[in-house]
Amino acid sequence: DQMNTTQSQSPSVKVFSRDDVHIAKRHTAKLLARAAANQKAGNRKSVRHMAVEYLRSHHARLLAARRAYYYALDRDDRPAIEQVAEVIKSLDAWQKSNEKVVVTAKWKDNGDYRAISNFGFEHRTRQYLVADFLSSIALLHPDQYGTRGGVPAAIDRVSELLRAGYAWTIELDIA
Repeated sequence: DQMNTTQSQSPSVKVFSRDDVHIAKRHTAKLLARAAANQKAGNRKSVRHMAVEYLRSHHARLLAARRAYYYALDRDDRPAIEQVAEVIKSLDAWQKSNEKVVVTAKWKDNGDYRAISNFGFEHRTRQYLVADFLSSIALLHPDQYGTRGGVPAAIDRVSELLRAGYAWTIELDIA
């Protein structure tokens, strides 16, 4: 809906067409699968080359921008579609950004606070781009649930183990 409205204002700019997204998904899936296979085989040099190829890939940048645009930003915070096209074209994962970050404090019960950063479109696109690659090559412990189903998956596993007779659990969180 937002995309159609934005595109109707500038019909010559079509950033997230169905065909382009489909092709991008196929291409990035192949890149990530190759990177994961090289990581599993211990080919570090190949993984580094794959990282560069992935982070420079137009298709990978397109999918990261699509996620940032539709899923991470409120409609009011989304840039014009022309700006989206420019970010996809020019995004460099190795360069700093001058985009502002809004930091707020969320107070905890113990009197301390957690700094919450609200990133703009370019930052979020870069984060998704890098996170997708890192997720593909991460060799995680089977009981690490941060990227494998999150809290619901962890709860299911604990329930399964309690039914199997285990009486104790340990939760670890990196501070």
